[in-house]
Amino acid sequence: MKKYYMKKITCAKEMMKDSFRKMLEKTRDFAESTGKRIGSAAKRLKTGMNMRKRLSGLRAFAAKYGYYGCLALLLVVLGMASNAYRNRDMGESRITEPDEYVKANHVVIPEILPTATPEPALPEYCLPVEGDILNAFSPESLVWNETLSMWRTHPAVDISANAGESVVSCSDGRVSDAYSDPMWGNVIVIDHEDGNRSVYANLNTLNLVTVGQNVKMGDIISAVGNSAACEADMPWHLHFELLNKDGVPEDISKYINAGE
Repeated sequence: MKKYYMKKITCAKEMMKDSFRKMLEKTRDFAESTGKRIGSAAKRLKTGMNMRKRLSGLRAFAAKYGYYGCLALLLVVLGMASNAYRNRDMGESRITEPDEYVKANHVVIPEILPTATPEPALPEYCLPVEGDILNAFSPESLVWNETLSMWRTHPAVDISANAGESVVSCSDGRVSDAYSDPMWGNVIVIDHEDGNRSVYANLNTLNLVTVGQNVKMGDIISAVGNSAACEADMPWHLHFELLNKDGVPEDISKYINAGE
């Protein structure tokens, strides 16, 4: 029984301790909140005192300087506010000035178009001798050869001329060959700057030029003869051929017209 009562007493003590602890915590919280309220009230009181001091100062200023003094003070305050606002606008305009300056000084660079490279001018050509055409240029159609009594193509032009009449280079070039042929007689070959090659046959001499010699258009290279055995029955004439850089026969009239 004694143990039972001792246990009850112990429980009662613990409950009292717990209740006392809670009461202390509430008291502390109340004290803290009360202190905060007192501090806030003190600040408000101080602010109110400052406001009362300012109001009393304004009343004293008004009593001393009257209506016009207050009006002058108001104008000063308004002037200061206007000046501050104007300075703010000027600062904003200064910020935008660089962009306007860049736009005003923007330079448009014109596009440079490539210029077309002019084609080189064609070399000038002339007939190697003046006269009538006995046999025209005919590289594909057959032409009757009186001396050989046969039909054959004629990839050249036969130009009528007097015996011994001067034969000239048809264009600027270099003498690449000079020889005697059993069929075509005395022959001179000239290579030209554009890759063409001119062949002069049925000449009376090979002594006026040498292989490797440079000649200009119109320079005398030989004279009209009758040395070509395959055209011996024809009147005196120059047998003239013009080959392109690929060795294909060309019509001299095409180059003469181009030169003109």
